[in-house]
Amino acid sequence: MSPSSGQWKTTVGLEIHARISSPRKLFSPARIVFAAIPNTAVDLFDAAIPGTQPRLNPHAVLLGVRAALAFNCTVNSKSTWDRKHYFYPDQPVGYQITQHYRPFAVDGKLRLMKRDGIEEEEVEVGIKQVQLEQDTGKTTYLPTTPPKTLVDLNRTGSPLIEIVTTPSMNSAAAAGAALKKIQTLIRAVGASDADMEEGGMRCDVNVSVAREGENERVVGPKRRCEIKNMASVKAVVAAVEAEAKRQIKLLESGKEVANETRGFNQLKGETFRLRGKEGSVDYRYMPDPDLPPLLIGKDFVSKAFATQPELPDARLDRLLAPPHSLPLKDARALMAEAGAVEYYETAREIAAKAKSKKKGKTTANWIVHELFGQLRVAEISVQENPVTVQQIGDLVSAVEKGDITGTAGKQIVEHMVGGDRRDVAEIIEAYGLGALSDAGALAGIVDKVLENYPKQVEQVRNGEVKVIKFLLGQVMSETRGKAKADEIEKMLNERFGLSKIE
Repeated sequence: MSPSSGQWKTTVGLEIHARISSPRKLFSPARIVFAAIPNTAVDLFDAAIPGTQPRLNPHAVLLGVRAALAFNCTVNSKSTWDRKHYFYPDQPVGYQITQHYRPFAVDGKLRLMKRDGIEEEEVEVGIKQVQLEQDTGKTTYLPTTPPKTLVDLNRTGSPLIEIVTTPSMNSAAAAGAALKKIQTLIRAVGASDADMEEGGMRCDVNVSVAREGENERVVGPKRRCEIKNMASVKAVVAAVEAEAKRQIKLLESGKEVANETRGFNQLKGETFRLRGKEGSVDYRYMPDPDLPPLLIGKDFVSKAFATQPELPDARLDRLLAPPHSLPLKDARALMAEAGAVEYYETAREIAAKAKSKKKGKTTANWIVHELFGQLRVAEISVQENPVTVQQIGDLVSAVEKGDITGTAGKQIVEHMVGGDRRDVAEIIEAYGLGALSDAGALAGIVDKVLENYPKQVEQVRNGEVKVIKFLLGQVMSETRGKAKADEIEKMLNERFGLSKIE
């Protein structure tokens, strides 16, 4: 039985930390340099040198506001800073600056649809709050004798946004879809690269279960377990499923679910206890005495909104609708690569001179399936794509006008991916790839193939009409893909007295 079906209902909430794409830290002028030599990107404030004071980075605030607006949040005109006290060697000051009591953005929402990978028609996920805070540094423990601890303060003080959802998801699939959509949104507005594999985003998951008829608002908080540090969407989905099953098994056996913090072993597909909530650390939150309230004016918010790029849902809706009318799979493939939608749209306009009613679908098809496919074979990233938008647009135009066949088009893409920078017309001429338009020559090739394959000809005449596809392929091979398949089909039909190939 599924954890979220039948007599049980699963409730899930997310807490997401994303590293803001700012070149400088949140409260110091130190630059953020990844993979730098340890302890070389550190300001005196990051190292907690007495007498140093925090200086707010306004660019980090702007990116945080952009993210909050993408979640439809209300941006508070006044928010405050708090100290969250705990000590690790990589946080020498002994506390983290965050926004525990009064965050800068609240009351947002996120809309999930079937196309996002959920079973329901639509789910609204509440965004309780978005807050700014500092990241910690990095501690490495070496199993030497005696043991050694290495501390790197380069990451200390890097700006983060924490996004806290309401417990508004009722399945592992919805939790995974919400995390993926949040990741897509903050990338779209340029707030964060949100790369979970590289530590640019991480997620904690709160899971509770309740029987049908129970008030989950009452029993949920008593049974809620937090699963820490999920590093992928796949891990979140698996962890929610595993934890829900564990809780259901306990309750069905007459036991209670302890309110606790847990980890997730992805290899075993199991969660495990880290600590009980009753014995959790007291962070002794207090207002930061060195920082005045954060004041965000209406003009600042208006500027952030005005410079907001097109959001993913709006872009997807536009690509699915006329005049593009792209298949969902192709639209998503374009959106998954930075700059690919703009590349497609420019190529589509170039291809428009072919006056094809389906130029949107055709252009996207050549880019997604042929160009991207050949780039993968050549082990070239889409961002390093050597094929100019003029080349791909002219290629689609040439195919649509009948100047070349689809087979020849694929050969041309291969040449362009290999580094040929010439115009498409020059490549066609250089390799003799123009469409074979001499009806007499084509008829001669058809006759030659029929003469070379008497057995297959007899099969067709005896009613095995599907064999005609084999003969069509042989003609295409003889013409090296320069003949148009529909013209060959017409000639073969005439030879055998058929109306069409079945």
